[in-house]
Amino acid sequence: MLLHAVFVLLLLVLSALPASAQILNTLSGFENRDGWQGQASGFVRVSGGNTELEDYLASLVGQWQSERHRVRPIVSWSLSKNQGIETRDDFRAHLRHNYRLRPGVATLAFAQVQRNPFQQLESRTLLGAGLRFDLVQDPRRKAGLGVSAMYEHNERTGAGTTDFTRLSVFLDFDRQLKEYLEFAIVGWYQPDLADFSNLRASVVADLAVDLAGPLELITEGVFEHDSSAPADVEDSDWSVRLGLRITI
Repeated sequence: MLLHAVFVLLLLVLSALPASAQILNTLSGFENRDGWQGQASGFVRVSGGNTELEDYLASLVGQWQSERHRVRPIVSWSLSKNQGIETRDDFRAHLRHNYRLRPGVATLAFAQVQRNPFQQLESRTLLGAGLRFDLVQDPRRKAGLGVSAMYEHNERTGAGTTDFTRLSVFLDFDRQLKEYLEFAIVGWYQPDLADFSNLRASVVADLAVDLAGPLELITEGVFEHDSSAPADVEDSDWSVRLGLRITI
């Protein structure tokens, strides 16, 4: 119980760190069982006086699974204001499907749309298909590898449109550290097939602490890199957040 309290205190301290990036963890977070499951997550930070800051993040995730099929829709929105002026407005929606071909091997297909005016990104559309391999599957740990081809269409403010065909590779790992404590990390590597120096990469790491029933305290660290970002936009973003997640 004391160890549990120490972890909660540590996560509360981490919540004071800055936040600037948002990536969707499209792979982990649910039990391996048939039927519907859902998650809602939220983060809020508000301050006034000498520092007027508002920071919000909300996401909704669903999953339907049968013997061979799994479908996962995700919607996420992040908004920040400093002195009443917006400094971040990032919306993403993702739909993913897997079909199990045999134990440990499944197809994957996905579509995603994104908007982030602070990255001069009026819209980004992703379409991809490939295979997923479950490398480790036991009650306390899971590991998977995915490989797919991905089409990317970008519309940037004042810069027209760009289109890329990318290789998309991910590795995900999930470990039950304690009965009440779970760690998950996912990394993506997405080079342009015509020019491997044109690269997008990201990492999402979550530490989840069970609080009561379906409620969890989540600390999330995110890193995102885009080598094709405009010259006046940072090519890397990172964030550390603390929030609550409920699973039904």
